[in-house]
Amino acid sequence: MIATSVAYALTRFGRPMTLRRRGTPPIDAVVIGTGPRGVAPSDPAAGTVQSDAKATITPGLGAIGAPPKRGDLLIADGRTYTVQDSMARMDGGTITAYDLLVRGG
Repeated sequence: MIATSVAYALTRFGRPMTLRRRGTPPIDAVVIGTGPRGVAPSDPAAGTVQSDAKATITPGLGAIGAPPKRGDLLIADGRTYTVQDSMARMDGGTITAYDLLVRGG
């Protein structure tokens, strides 16, 4: 039930973005997501800086085939962000979305 609600919300309110895994050649996956939107640095010692933002994306990663990782690129609205961290949102054993901490843009 929760997985269906999260998928619906991302599809309804999100927009297409590209998640790019660096490499030769780079691998792109089109995802639906919300954000990036700013976050307040809660713990500067943990590495969060003022320019960090949060984005939430759908779990379908196509050709990448693996969870987002540090160093991947998120391209949204013509801006490029670097993934700093990612966390899977789970409903039981099902990944419903990924929350990304991104920097740049």
